[in-house]
This record gives sequence, structure tokens and C-alpha cells, in this order.
Amino acid sequence: MDSRVLAPRELSEGQLQAMFGLMQAHYDGTDPAVFRRDLARKDYVILLEEGGHIAGFSTQQLVEIEGVRGVFSGDTIVHRDHWGSPRLSQQFARFFVPFGQHEPFYWFLISKGYKTYKFLPTFFVDFHPRQGVQTPPEAQALIDSFGARFFPGEYDPGSGVVHYRGPKDRLRPELQDLPERPEDPDWRFFLQRNPGFRQGHDLVCLARLHPENLKPRARRLLLGAHAGDAPSR
Repeated sequence: MDSRVLAPRELSEGQLQAMFGLMQAHYDGTDPAVFRRDLARKDYVILLEEGGHIAGFSTQQLVEIEGVRGVFSGDTIVHRDHWGSPRLSQQFARFFVPFGQHEPFYWFLISKGYKTYKFLPTFFVDFHPRQGVQTPPEAQALIDSFGARFFPGEYDPGSGVVHYRGPKDRLRPELQDLPERPEDPDWRFFLQRNPGFRQGHDLVCLARLHPENLKPRARRLLLGAHAGDAPSR
């Protein structure tokens, strides 16, 4: 599977329609106008392609919160035939981790499902919120400022969750049911912090993008020979 990073304006009409079609196949409550409006706000799109067809994508927006730079991942979907592939995570890491080589640079991630949240404990040493650790005040301030700016009137600083007031896309029921994993503390933590995930609620999360904040195995998997690359943007 091939991957590349594009600006939204570089996408063809056919690619846009294929991307929305992929969203429709996996999410209920999608709206083409909302999809295109959100995409227009983004700076980059990670595109996955297989045999000339779009197999997945993730939209990315550069942000500055409380004087700290970072990237916000928006609509993200990978066709179920490619679930388990590291290609999207590799492309994301190899493009954005170099932004944080010389100054703090963070990943702002909203998680409406455990599969998304699981990226954090799988790949990162330090991230928030997480089980067994009180979120430091400076990290909580970044999370709250991000939530208030991007989801005014919908972000609840008490829970760290975005409760959408109107209709919101959500994973189809057959894709959102979580297998019972009582032995997994991250699974229990996510369900405790975002009990309304089936209604499309999002848990706001934060992780610093830096090679040293990646677990050793994750660093090799995601960055490989790119681990020492300097940012060129």
C-alpha cells in the first residue's frame, strides 16, 4: 500500500468523492457539505492508495495552542481490509515527528473509539489522559484550550470529552462494538472516560511528537531510517 501527503487543494474531484464514499461506508451520520467544509480547514491529507484506489486517509491541521505548536488529526478512516496495517501511522510519524525535533510539537487527537485511543498507549511513552496518571496542569491547560477553541459550547473541561449538540458522524454499529477486554487497563480507562462514544462523543487527547517520546519498538516501526531526520518545513 502506497502513502503520500497532499494539500487539500491538490485533491481531484474524483479523490474527494472516493474519500467521502469511504467515510459513508464506515460511518453513520455523514454529510458531504460538512466533510468538504472540514477538509477545507485542514493543511494536509495523508492518502493511502492500493491498486489505484483510495484505501484510507487522515486530515491534518497545524495549530498553535497557548503558544505551543501542534497538529490536529481530523477525519481518519482506513478501509477494513487494511486494518492492522502500520502504513498510515508510519506516514504520519515520518512527516510530523520532525516538526518537534527542535521545539515542542504536539499531537491533538480526538478519540471516539478505542481503536483510535489505543494508538497512544501502543506508541507513546508519555500522553494524556491515561490510566493511573494525573494529567499535569500544563498538559491539561493545552487540552482544555484546544477543546474550547475547536468545540466551543460542546467541550466539557470536567470530563475532557466533546459532547456534540447536533447530529454527528459515528462509527456504524457493527464497527463500534468493543470486545470485552477486562484485562486491558487502557480499555477500561477509555470506557470510563468516554462512555458516550457510541453517540459519537470524542475524548480529547495529547501527546508530544518527538522520537524520544516513542517507545523503542514503535520508534523503529514508525520512523525506521527516518528517526534522525530534521524538519524541512
